[in-house]
Amino acid sequence: MAIKSVWLDESEDECLCCGGCEAICPEVFEAPEKMLVKKCVNYDLYEDKIKEAAQDCPSGGIKYD
Repeated sequence: MAIKSVWLDESEDECLCCGGCEAICPEVFEAPEKMLVKKCVNYDLYEDKIKEAAQDCPSGGIKYD
């Protein structure tokens, strides 16, 4: 599955800014105050790391398709 987009969905819980996503995949995520998805990144190169970050996210806010 090719990942086309990655985003933060805060509809249920707010980002805890724990830095876990950035630790797992700094090529895609930054967590200065709240998680940010870097622009102009080929998400296909980091598919496994993106999925791991989404799975490990304590707020469950990392989404991708």
